[in-house]
Amino acid sequence: MNKKRNDRRELSYFAAALFLFLKDSHPLLASDKNLIAVRADSAADTYERMVRGGLSVAQALELANAVLYQDLRLQFLHDRLRLHPEQFLLFRLLLRLLF
Repeated sequence: MNKKRNDRRELSYFAAALFLFLKDSHPLLASDKNLIAVRADSAADTYERMVRGGLSVAQALELANAVLYQDLRLQFLHDRLRLHPEQFLLFRLLLRLLF
């Protein structure tokens, strides 16, 4: 059990990265410790599973970051661009087609 706890401390990169992103992009969410903990744990689990599954560190990190920032980056763009909800849906569809 102590090993698992140490692994989590080593993977606290995800919690720190999310906190800094939220602090800059979504200040009201930056104080939500539960959101940060749940997302960081999910990202860390994803990272660990992907590396153990044979993906490179870069590939595993990309997938873990997708879990960590799911729906937050698009919401940040929506807030900054102040798009009408219909425009935002079109913008989101366009991003999915391009990426």
